[in-house]
Amino acid sequence: MKSLIRRIPYYASVSALIFLLFSAACYAIGLRVNTTKSIPLGLYLTQSSTPKIGDYVIICPPQNPVFLEAKKEGI
Repeated sequence: MKSLIRRIPYYASVSALIFLLFSAACYAIGLRVNTTKSIPLGLYLTQSSTPKIGDYVIICPPQNPVFLEAKKEGI
């Protein structure tokens, strides 16, 4: 029983490492998890193609006063 208890930190560390490596690989190939209210909850694959009607588009707005105010207001 004691040997099993001693192995728990090892198994927890290995499991955490595997999870982190899997998450990094998913991020590297373009998989994203959406948890916001902006689009339906789910797993999405990002692409660099020209968007078509009906596609979701991700943007990173510049750090200027208009966008900073919108972020502050929660828009």
